[in-house]
Amino acid sequence: MLEFTASIISSVLTLVGVLITVITTQKRHSNEIEQKLEVHNAVIDEKIDNLTKETEKHNSVIERTYKLEQASAVQAEKITVANKRIEDLEEIVKNEKK
Repeated sequence: MLEFTASIISSVLTLVGVLITVITTQKRHSNEIEQKLEVHNAVIDEKIDNLTKETEKHNSVIERTYKLEQASAVQAEKITVANKRIEDLEEIVKNEKK
């Protein structure tokens, strides 16, 4: 009976030792993964910030280009009107000479 009890105690101690080892290893591995994820998330956050800045720059260029296109269209219309006035004045001058 003593051998049986000693065997059970030995098995229980082995089980406790194995459990402690597994839990400790699992905890350490979990901490390593968390640290890697934190670094990875920091890198992703930095990339997102950079992309956001680039997008803002791009949108600013697009807005300025749109305003320039509008101003160019207005100037083109003014040139068309001025050319029409010149043609009309040239026609008046031509008719007066006749």
